[in-house]
Amino acid sequence: MADRYNENEQRAREYFDSGRSKMGAGDLAGAIEDFTKAIELKDDFGKAYNHRGFAKAKLEDWQGTLLDCNKVIELSPNDAIAHYNRGGTKFELKDWQGAHADFDKAIDLKPDYADAYNGRGVTNSNLGNYRQALADYNEAIRLKPNYLDAYKNRGAIKREQRDWHGAFADCNKVIELEPNNVEFLNYRGVANSELGNHRQSLADYNKAIELKPNYAGAYCNRGVTKLKLKDWQGALADCNKAIELKPNFPDAYAGRGFAHSELGNHQQALADYDKAIDLNPDDAKAYNGRGLANDELGNHQQALADYDKAIELDSSNAEVYVNRGISHNGLRNHQQALADYNKAIELKDDFAKAYNGRGATNNEIGNYPQAFVDCNKAIELKPDFAAAYVNRGGAQGRLGNYQQALADCDKAIEMNPKIADAYNTRGVVKFELKQYEDAIKDLDKAIELNPNYTGAINNRQAIRLHIKKSRGGGGAQD
Repeated sequence: MADRYNENEQRAREYFDSGRSKMGAGDLAGAIEDFTKAIELKDDFGKAYNHRGFAKAKLEDWQGTLLDCNKVIELSPNDAIAHYNRGGTKFELKDWQGAHADFDKAIDLKPDYADAYNGRGVTNSNLGNYRQALADYNEAIRLKPNYLDAYKNRGAIKREQRDWHGAFADCNKVIELEPNNVEFLNYRGVANSELGNHRQSLADYNKAIELKPNYAGAYCNRGVTKLKLKDWQGALADCNKAIELKPNFPDAYAGRGFAHSELGNHQQALADYDKAIDLNPDDAKAYNGRGLANDELGNHQQALADYDKAIELDSSNAEVYVNRGISHNGLRNHQQALADYNKAIELKDDFAKAYNGRGATNNEIGNYPQAFVDCNKAIELKPDFAAAYVNRGGAQGRLGNYQQALADCDKAIEMNPKIADAYNTRGVVKFELKQYEDAIKDLDKAIELNPNYTGAINNRQAIRLHIKKSRGGGGAQD
């Protein structure tokens, strides 16, 4: 009987060794067959169950893998690696709670098991337990300071949480360990861009593209960084390339739409935003961009619908409230505009554009003291904000502070010589100071810059009429 047992054990080991060889050669089906024969000869052969489970995992037969993991744990209940393997298998089966329990057990049995902390971190992330996930990755890295996967996984959570300093640090470590990792060069580019390090961001994207010339994501992200640098043509070229490489890339269409808008190609922008939304109906930024394009094309009701949708999808973006406020103000929905600017300031109390918008609306409704306060705040937050100087100048003029109004308009024109509103406002102030000829010159300039500027046209006509009347003449026509 002992001889028979020894013979079966010997044959079982031969099948096991054969299975390992076949698995190493990539013959997974042959390996599974040999491991099965080994198990038939020796039904408590834990290593054979373990290796058969590995082979099944390579074939993505997760249910079969789970059965083998269960058997290994039945034979060796205190084997931390066996619990870790079963945790990984349950993870693949999307049994997050079951996976978490096995990783817990593996850590309980082996408290310095870095892989188990990493596995539990990934599971916690899928369960939405991000704080616990970060704690697990931190411990995995403490135990294993060059643990590449843990840095990658921790970086993913930090990107999701918009912790750009943390994401940048983790990307740096991944690139230190894998200098040609194009994915993390791309991610570091995103972190650099979000931190305002746009030149470093471009260098990261350039390197990623050099290593992988068909990397659509890097082209798209480089385009977004060029948008931030106001390199509209460069952004357009990168988004075009991203779309050429990946024709159904919603972010690239949205980026190209933004570039087209800045270049004044509003119809093309509208078409790109339509495509982006068609590909990703939950992209709040694309709705916001389409709203801006619709506003530029005079489609104000459609613009409002787009901003409404953007806010429905993401109610935390102060920029969208400002854009909707501008649209409401243009439609003379002043109370709605004020409500939107107030909400934007509630969300982001250092948002100069929101204070300026509220100031402009307060000017529209005759609340000049509050308009002055709002525009002052906008300038305090953003001292180079030309439009805020124009609006403060308008409030100053209405309050009778003509010299201060002229100074504000002069400052706006110094910052941006092509800002038609500044010439219009300065022209009106000069009229109040009875500087009629200079007022006409300013209004002429405003109309030269914007031939469809109805306000400036009407103001010029009114001043000309006033001049003629004061000289005893008749009415004036433009």
